Amino acid sequence: MQINSFLLSFFWIETHLELLESEQPKDARMKFLGRPDAYATEFKEAQYRLRVNDPSPLLPPWMPRTRGQHFWTYYCGGTTNTNVTGSMAWQKLVPFQALLPLRLDADATLSLPRFELFFYPYGIAVGITLTWKDESSQSLENALDAAFVMRFGRQYRVAWEGEEADFFSGIAWPNEPGRPLSMIQLAENGLNVARTLAYGKEGARGKITKPDPFSVFTCLNGKDVDVSKAAENNGNIQKCLHAVTNWQKIREGAADLVLDEEVKVGLGEEAGVADILYGQRRGRAIWYPSRFITNDPNILFGLQCYHRNIFSASMQTESLCGYAQAAVERLQSGADLSVYQREVASKAGGNLGLLFGGHPDTYRSLSPRRQIQDNDWVEAVNALRTYRGMLPLH
Repeated sequence: MQINSFLLSFFWIETHLELLESEQPKDARMKFLGRPDAYATEFKEAQYRLRVNDPSPLLPPWMPRTRGQHFWTYYCGGTTNTNVTGSMAWQKLVPFQALLPLRLDADATLSLPRFELFFYPYGIAVGITLTWKDESSQSLENALDAAFVMRFGRQYRVAWEGEEADFFSGIAWPNEPGRPLSMIQLAENGLNVARTLAYGKEGARGKITKPDPFSVFTCLNGKDVDVSKAAENNGNIQKCLHAVTNWQKIREGAADLVLDEEVKVGLGEEAGVADILYGQRRGRAIWYPSRFITNDPNILFGLQCYHRNIFSASMQTESLCGYAQAAVERLQSGADLSVYQREVASKAGGNLGLLFGGHPDTYRSLSPRRQIQDNDWVEAVNALRTYRGMLPLH
């Protein structure tokens, strides 16, 4: 069993309520995020500039050519990405995206790094995606080791190019040039930049949804896997997928693992007998040997799109749950929500209900439901829905 390449993504989310207050912070640089009309106008402009191939620094969370990347289309009720209006984006709480202007030093096994910032009416997020490649191929165990080094052991040297972009004018990278940084340090710096962009230099830290990031791992290309045979309970494949979704390697003497519904999140109709979408509390692993044992570029592109779909679904679900938690905590403290916070509460509660129930008007996957359950967000979401006159999740 040999692996030639894989994708690995992480995201961190920080929740903020201040742009939705009746009186917004004076120094906030992106006040429009917290007002529906201004938000819709900015989104409409970003969509227009994307269509005419003159993209603004602040983009919708999709690329101009998104064949195969269906999350946002389905999440928006079947409206294709290019046709999502500003008012619809507000209704669905679609974030804005900006590419973080970092250049990763050349590395023989890492390519196509993607550093992203996301801006919601109620918070910010940073996403990091790296592609690992080894043309000589490696065993699954060695590929797993490489993923762990990327997550915990590697020091990344990045060059900040924000001084060349007007959008980032006046914002300095928090560390001296060339200083090697860990993955978590990259994320913290990215959140610092996003916070300054959205809320100004005096913007306070918000609440992190979870201290450990959510991750998505996808094997893109490999060989010597029997696609006619399902993975075995406690076998090598399950042990590796288990490790790369909870980021703890299996120790000798540990209890046997079982490939049951607790970890198998659900598959599409085209999945093969050996294919698995493996899920734990803070991660997903896409193991589709029926597709990755090929050199067909269209099939490999499809795996990259599926990776992005699961990444987007997970981030949107977590961001909405983060808002639910923050709003409910405020209500439980005895404070009321502003008119804008109540409006977003209705939209967050409604969209979470659709995702949780796998409704036809949203992206249909068991992954969001499991994510809400596994991270103990059901109670907060139900409290938010009850507050806005909606039934509990079902």
